[in-house]
Amino acid sequence: MTKLKFDYEEEYIRNSRGVELFACRWVPSSSPRALIFLCHGYGMECSGFMSECGIRLASAGYAVFGMDYEGHGRSKGARCYIKKFGDIVNDCYDYYTSISAQEKYRGKGRFLYGESMGGAVALLLHKKDPSFWNGALLVAPMCKISEKVKPHPVVINLLTRVEEIIPKWKIVPTKDVIDAAFKDPVKREEIRNNKLIYQDKPRLKTALEMLRTSMNLEDTLHEITLPFFVLHGEADTVTDPEISKALFEKASTPNMSRPMEEDTNRLATLASRYTVLRIVFLGKTEEEEFNTGPLSVLMMSVKNNTQVLINCRNNRKLLGRVRAFDRHCNMVLENVREMWTEVPKTGKGKKKALPVNRDRFISKMFLRGDSVIIVLRNPK
Repeated sequence: MTKLKFDYEEEYIRNSRGVELFACRWVPSSSPRALIFLCHGYGMECSGFMSECGIRLASAGYAVFGMDYEGHGRSKGARCYIKKFGDIVNDCYDYYTSISAQEKYRGKGRFLYGESMGGAVALLLHKKDPSFWNGALLVAPMCKISEKVKPHPVVINLLTRVEEIIPKWKIVPTKDVIDAAFKDPVKREEIRNNKLIYQDKPRLKTALEMLRTSMNLEDTLHEITLPFFVLHGEADTVTDPEISKALFEKASTPNMSRPMEEDTNRLATLASRYTVLRIVFLGKTEEEEFNTGPLSVLMMSVKNNTQVLINCRNNRKLLGRVRAFDRHCNMVLENVREMWTEVPKTGKGKKKALPVNRDRFISKMFLRGDSVIIVLRNPK
């Protein structure tokens, strides 16, 4: 994909409570293909931690907007103090809808990108105005706090009794969130060196607000009607990966296919819907290409849960169902029957053995596009 030129801009705005908030944007020189609004995680910020995301998307022609929540990053307010979780949602809604209302952005697709706590913010933004957003990409959304980091119920009860007395105290007993959330030592060190990222213990009120928000979302997953794409690692010890599976199962988003689960630590649950390509910010041209072009064979398999037969370069054939794919024909397949022919080895001087047909079943697999020769629809 050709990289486009873009401008990076920063500004400060005031929320409804008069607090100064930092906002930034990555805007392509030409008219953007769609608008993408960032919702960062707990203790994080947009201008540094999420800059790579903004740069990559802006280079692809999308206008990307971010805002540091009150008390986060370069915004004013008590460091990482969340008095009411709803304040974060309202601040994002006010700012992001004001951008969408600008003449140059009217009619553009509006997508949310949320990581961890930002995933919860994105879902609450959708619930606040269900018809406004076109879709969301969620990475380990905070719909449930993992039991591995959640304090004991007795401790939670005690903390709740004193939250209005000492709301800003940093007394919540929990493991180091950065160590728990980031397995890559290079990434972890990068975060440690970012002074805009909060690295102290959670404040009492903040922790309880996050807990209540996640519990509320867990109980109301059926109210989600937004098309979404969710990615969650099985080894996540901060937000519970099981809740992403529940989100897929309970959400009321139409046109659903079954979730795909990877048996790896890095990618455990990838819930995929037929709208996934649009949700990963495809423009209209690309969407039409997937629906009507050569790749429509794969798209129909995703939509209708039908089988395809794939001939590969290693003289093997794969019969299975496509769960996700990209324009390079990289695919995630499920319930795959792999078939091949091999000639048994024989001793010296013996007659050459006849070819034998072999096959095996693979529940889930990733197939690189460069190994694909031909794809056939619904073989009988």
